[in-house]
Amino acid sequence: MAEPLLSVDHVRSGYRGGDILNDVSMQVHRGEMVAVVGRNGVGKTTLMRTIMGLLPLRAGDIRFKGVSVASDAPQKRARAGFGYVPQGKMIFPFLTVAENLRMGERIGGAAGSLDRVFEMFPILRERLGQHGGTLSGGQQQALALARALAGNPQLLILDEPSESIQPNIIQEIGQILQRLNRDHGLTIILVENNFSLIRATAQRAYVLDRGRCVAELTTADVADRERMLRHLSV
Repeated sequence: MAEPLLSVDHVRSGYRGGDILNDVSMQVHRGEMVAVVGRNGVGKTTLMRTIMGLLPLRAGDIRFKGVSVASDAPQKRARAGFGYVPQGKMIFPFLTVAENLRMGERIGGAAGSLDRVFEMFPILRERLGQHGGTLSGGQQQALALARALAGNPQLLILDEPSESIQPNIIQEIGQILQRLNRDHGLTIILVENNFSLIRATAQRAYVLDRGRCVAELTTADVADRERMLRHLSV
């Protein structure tokens, strides 16, 4: 099998109060869409922040395209091909849509055509001069995703994109993720607790519990509603 695009090997990480992740390992291959699931508070966001370099490793290694990035700053990881859409959208509310997108280009170090972004999110072309904070919740999520795409990432990490979003917008987000993965070959890690979105998009899933990876789910497992719901937030 080809070398994974991303390897997380026996990672330990956390905050000042102590470790949250304990010996977590996972692999993501090029062209995959992999979900990370588990109940609230089990370490999913901590894992994504650690992968992005926003939290330091206390043990283990993270490799991207076979090279360790464990000591790289978040900016360096972004320029290497990481794209990140954090939980809660985290757009720049006092910047316009256009300025938000330019920030994404600058962070990713890949300024260029935004045609793909506007193909996925035509509403943003119409709102280029509007401040991000005045957009609807669904439009802000679209902007957060578009900003990450503006940097032309090879690996896109999304942390709970369905949070506080209307069901019809969640369905649209799922369709966009499918197109990015299927038509553009973008590798995606999706942290999510919405079963419908996971089932519509993910090919595999890792289950976290109490800071550990306790299961790796196949495509058939992901499609199994009862099994998936046992692992999702309650």
